[in-house]
Amino acid sequence: MTSDLKAIAKQIQREAPFTGGPIHHFESVGRDTFITLLESGLLPSHRVLDVGCGALRNGYWLVRFLDAGCYFGIEPWAKMLNAGIRYALGDELAAAKQPTFSNNTRCDFRAFEVETRFDRVFARSVITHGGPGMVRSLMSQFSELGDDGAVMLLSYWQPDYEPDEGIAHYQAREVAAGEDLALDDWRFIPVMTYRFETLAGWAHEFGLHAAEWRERPLINQQVWLQVTRASG
Repeated sequence: MTSDLKAIAKQIQREAPFTGGPIHHFESVGRDTFITLLESGLLPSHRVLDVGCGALRNGYWLVRFLDAGCYFGIEPWAKMLNAGIRYALGDELAAAKQPTFSNNTRCDFRAFEVETRFDRVFARSVITHGGPGMVRSLMSQFSELGDDGAVMLLSYWQPDYEPDEGIAHYQAREVAAGEDLALDDWRFIPVMTYRFETLAGWAHEFGLHAAEWRERPLINQQVWLQVTRASG
């Protein structure tokens, strides 16, 4: 981790006290997500929605790259988000780039004062803990509010996920497979896994196409799901 980002992560951890994941992943997760979005065709003029933006480990990179007013973040935990704004952005950058934030708890794409259609939507380490109700809501809203050519990226754990060394191991009751839960289940579960076929089937219900994205090295075994509008 570079010295600046290491210091930022430590400041956030002291204040929040959570950076969104293991502190040693703070830089790599943000950098990997940013590169993945670039590989998806991200442009500075794109309107980007960061679902579960946390302490801005992704926002650190995106706010600097995007044009003013183009970054939108949703994060229910206000203390973590405020620490990220303070240390990952700072007052001068925030004033220049005018990112927009919401603390809504339902991943609501309409949580902002002005209704916006998005070019890129992504959720890093969100559906890894969220039930089918959350996943299907993201897909439904993207189908409605994604602009022409829009891409949504969701990182998820597949059924063979095993926590890396140094990461907490969970009891059986803290682990669930999305296929086993009701479609409207919104519960937070520490480890939520999905089969690609399940996610692709749900995407199809909303007129979307899903594909796996494995071009980047996996961090914490999370695979990217790329969602676009179905052709034809």
